[in-house]
Amino acid sequence: MNVNADKSPCVLPNIPWHLFVDSNSYQRILIMECNLEYSAISLAKKYDEVFACNQTVNNLMALKKQADINLITNIRYFCWFNSSFLPIKDNLFDVVYINNDFPKINSEFFSEVWRILKYNGTLYLSAENKFSYKKIQHFGKNFARFFLSANDRKRGEQSLSIYGYKKLLKKAGFKQTKVFSLIPNYNEIRTIEDIGRVAFFKKKKDNDSESLNLKKIIKNSNITKKYLAHNLGFLSKKTGELDSTIDLIISEITASSNSGRWEISDPAFQVTQKGTFVFNLRNVCSKQDIIVKASLNSEAKKQLDQNFQQICFLHENDYIAEDLKGIVPRPIMSSYCNKYHYYAEERKSGKTAVSFHESPEIFNKIIKNSAQKILQLHLATRFFGKPGSNKQKNLIEKKIGQIHKVLGTEHNTFIEALSCYLKKKFLTENLPFVFHKGDCSAHNILVSQNHSITAFIDWDQSLQRGFPLVDLINLIESFKRHSLKQGMGNILTNYLFPEKLSILENELFCQYCNQMDISKKMIFPLSIIYWIEHITAQDFTHDSKWMKNNIFHVMHYLQKVI
Repeated sequence: MNVNADKSPCVLPNIPWHLFVDSNSYQRILIMECNLEYSAISLAKKYDEVFACNQTVNNLMALKKQADINLITNIRYFCWFNSSFLPIKDNLFDVVYINNDFPKINSEFFSEVWRILKYNGTLYLSAENKFSYKKIQHFGKNFARFFLSANDRKRGEQSLSIYGYKKLLKKAGFKQTKVFSLIPNYNEIRTIEDIGRVAFFKKKKDNDSESLNLKKIIKNSNITKKYLAHNLGFLSKKTGELDSTIDLIISEITASSNSGRWEISDPAFQVTQKGTFVFNLRNVCSKQDIIVKASLNSEAKKQLDQNFQQICFLHENDYIAEDLKGIVPRPIMSSYCNKYHYYAEERKSGKTAVSFHESPEIFNKIIKNSAQKILQLHLATRFFGKPGSNKQKNLIEKKIGQIHKVLGTEHNTFIEALSCYLKKKFLTENLPFVFHKGDCSAHNILVSQNHSITAFIDWDQSLQRGFPLVDLINLIESFKRHSLKQGMGNILTNYLFPEKLSILENELFCQYCNQMDISKKMIFPLSIIYWIEHITAQDFTHDSKWMKNNIFHVMHYLQKVI
């Protein structure tokens, strides 16, 4: 798993850069980029001291506003625009994060970065990939020298290849640099073809010069558009020593897992933004395929531990039928290697349900089959409590506490009104508790070739005693979101909240409510519970557009009806 950009074809794993950096909360980090809000807010939650540098006061003020909303007080702000000199002491920072849109990229700037980094400090540079076929046509042969971007004279942008960036970094003192892809979705892996190598005619003779093969680029343009990354990341250390965390985990876990009876079955791997490292192993003797999930930090460990405990509970529960247990990945082992905790479970076959969204007939069949599995699980695990019991009240208060962390104190009036509404609706109903799967999205349902359900995956958000119906609401919302290509906020406010359902969706709700003995009027308040669970499951505070469409839009709707 060598993260190396100089080999062809160039395979650059998609890795969140901070997983290469020591997760020591006492580190001091400097962030230099145009759009500070996402990076600074997320990193301020991990590190004690964060310094935010920008060329304009307005951007710093916007960051300060977001920090106040999130109750973050450990960010320091300063405005500076001279890239040849940084007004900072020598050897001050453990980590320097740079977006190449911020400074003028040159060797003098990187020399300054070298100066302010501590010994063994880490530099991360994000470089936007501006490749497009139009730019090939416009810039012709000169473009083939550049992999990352084309030289845009109108905007005065500087163009550098991967080699160009490495050369500047090496001149400043950064001897070893790793390159990896950085695309919007951290959960997927992409292979990147180095156009600089694909695009040239081969030399016929030693003294012949290479020439651009434009036809070859056009021929491969579909592959290129599919696999090119949105951004590339460059990572280097002041000492030149940069061990691959990924290589270390794979080699150690493979060697230690059951006396080395496992081998890597698939060279592809993925690292999620939350810090879970996932790869596939096969038992040498039995040829059994398993998925290994290693936790790279405490948050990922908590998530994986929850997932492992819940699938163990389901397989050990005598009330659950064997055919239902068959769609739950079977737990294999839970152990640790060096400082990494890892968990292994059975690898289930099948495509994700979302891959069938373009065929409405098949999609509806998958929804129906999935809804039946959810109902079967809830019927097997339902537990009735007393109306108005403390357990129901505590569960509601937990949900309210979760949304309070997301919205902050400025929305206290709405949160109090929502709390009163939910308690009024729930505490008078004798709702059963059920095993709540959580995250029943189309991405977490695996489907066979004949469109039967082979597995529900990712049980880290599950609860042994949760509210009923929420999983079905989650399922219908997710499938509707993919089929209509709309956001969650629109699906809730336009369809689920007002109960403007399709014939199939109405049948599924009626079947569930009848067999679970639940009033259909609970669809609306339980849809609110689903909304709270969805927006609090991940940190979306960096994405203002997502928050506007899926949080504030729904809040505006709810303020009118509760």
